[in-house]
Amino acid sequence: MLFYSQKTRDRLYKTPLGYAVYKSLKYFYYGLWGLGTGLNHYVAKYKGIITGCYADKRLHLGCGTIYLDGWLNIDNYIGTGRKKDIWLDITDGLPFKNNEIKAVFTSHTLEHFVVEDVLRILKESYRVLKPTGYIRVAVPSMTVAL
Repeated sequence: MLFYSQKTRDRLYKTPLGYAVYKSLKYFYYGLWGLGTGLNHYVAKYKGIITGCYADKRLHLGCGTIYLDGWLNIDNYIGTGRKKDIWLDITDGLPFKNNEIKAVFTSHTLEHFVVEDVLRILKESYRVLKPTGYIRVAVPSMTVAL
């Protein structure tokens, strides 16, 4: 994201103001895409567009070019050539109720975020999981992701 190194982003996140500035720059950088994904998130969350579209709600976060049938494939990339069910910035939260999701899967996604975003994504994933649900995370190196 943006043109900062991981070290610079980590320093920015140390203060609430730094986090707010970074998030603002991120949306400025994405321009209308950032605005669009934010609007998409709130429409999906508050209008209930997503509810009931799959019997077994299983999330595939950061799907990229890998589309899993029977899963809700979520990605923030707006370009062509990538099929997804929901266009969403997962750092803004997940538009689902508590204990609504059966499974969450993410592969080679978390290492692209700063630590604070990774923790927020994992907390949100836990929040939406059913008590008997599961999460599967695949990253090249957990030390890179955290």
